[in-house]
Amino acid sequence: YNNMQLSLTYIPDNELVCFVQDDTQLVRKVNDSDIDAINLFFDKNPSSAFFQYAFLKGKARNRVSAATSYVAKTDTYRRKDTQQSAGIYFSAVSIAHADRLKAVNWQFESREKDNNTQAKSIFTSMGFMKNPFLMYLPSAPAYRGKMKTLGLNLAEKQNLCGFHPFNIMSDEEAKAFKERNEAQLPFAEDFLSLKNRDLQKPWVTNPFQGTKNLKLLHKLELTVRNWFK
Repeated sequence: YNNMQLSLTYIPDNELVCFVQDDTQLVRKVNDSDIDAINLFFDKNPSSAFFQYAFLKGKARNRVSAATSYVAKTDTYRRKDTQQSAGIYFSAVSIAHADRLKAVNWQFESREKDNNTQAKSIFTSMGFMKNPFLMYLPSAPAYRGKMKTLGLNLAEKQNLCGFHPFNIMSDEEAKAFKERNEAQLPFAEDFLSLKNRDLQKPWVTNPFQGTKNLKLLHKLELTVRNWFK
């Protein structure tokens, strides 16, 4: 989030900023029609500052489907406020309207939950791109200072964590994707494929997904380690 904050000092006026993370991948070509779609959303929604451009995760299919609706005037989706901690008003992977953030003296907090709360108090909810072009890599290992406990190591082994890149959509696949009926939400598992191997669907986007006992073991080891600091 410090890097995201720093970027705002370099972005010229009347520009957008595209935030990515180290566990994401572009999955198709981005062309002028995609840029036009992004600009249309912000033009029609002057109180919005964030626009989600990633595919949806299949693990939350039922919840997301029930909360998501299509908005014809901008050819995008919006999601009802389901009181979840993040992902309605803010996402760390998003396209942001830099001028609108600067106008309110936006300061990124250190947690996605807190940024979502801040965005909710200032802006209207995010838009979700009908034809996204980025997705989180499945079964990615945990890094960024994560303590590699026994529980985490076992969870990563169980979920086959490693580098699992996506195939880039062909022009024909991208065209068919864009021409689909808007009622078919862009869940990654329905449109993307992996380059090196198949993984069980819905894809894992957190090493502890489906490993409740191993997550408890991880927390227990961290607690014990803190006792002996």
